[in-house]
Amino acid sequence: MEIRKDLISAELFLNRLIEYLRVFYNYNVKDWSHLKNREDYDRIYNLSYEERSDIEEIYGTGRDIAVHMSSKLQAFNYADQYPTITSYINSFKDGWLDEFDILEKISNSGKIQAKSLKSCPWAVDQMIRLFDHQLELLKAVKDTLDQLKTTDIFKIENGIDIMKENKGIVYNIGDISAGRVNLSSTDNSVNISDVSIENFFDDISATLKSEIHDKENLELLLKELNELKIFVNTPKYLEKYNAFIQAAANHMTIIAPFI
Repeated sequence: MEIRKDLISAELFLNRLIEYLRVFYNYNVKDWSHLKNREDYDRIYNLSYEERSDIEEIYGTGRDIAVHMSSKLQAFNYADQYPTITSYINSFKDGWLDEFDILEKISNSGKIQAKSLKSCPWAVDQMIRLFDHQLELLKAVKDTLDQLKTTDIFKIENGIDIMKENKGIVYNIGDISAGRVNLSSTDNSVNISDVSIENFFDDISATLKSEIHDKENLELLLKELNELKIFVNTPKYLEKYNAFIQAAANHMTIIAPFI
């Protein structure tokens, strides 16, 4: 999807929203539909309304979120609806992103009701898992919108001063494993963290192996992840990053904590 030209300076975060959109779209047209119509979900209709109401809320709300986000996360491209990036960000106010307490309550109630059943349909258990995956993805969307507020275009729209570039100063990442950043050639270093790039990629790899059971899909993701690791701090890193994100589009809730 091509991003409208006046927002191109914020394309990193807008592309991330597009990747999240693809996940929600697949959840809507594939996962929710399949679990509802092609598995054993219809067994809940043998129960009374009181016995199944919280389970139905999982499906109803979860599907609504998937449908809504499938269109909302690309709406920044529609200048007639959102002429500025600020108007787009503000449009999320009082929506799903402000209702995590309610959504977590729906999830917990559904789990309690499902657990109370003598024989809970398999599809219900999968819907609850899917619902929770969507909650994590919504949190990633909220974080991305917050990051959009750090972009120059947002600051310009809101009259926030943009820090002028300090010419002659080059910021170089030094020894990441030691968590230090050097300014120019002097040793004005700042301790950032103890995170090692090697361990970081190992953690992603271990998570993928633990959560993804489709062998072919897993092999593709590990291949893209390895190439991403190889090209860290090179001009091709962004290209490899986009390739990895695209390959992982259906598993964004798994990798979202690492982005």
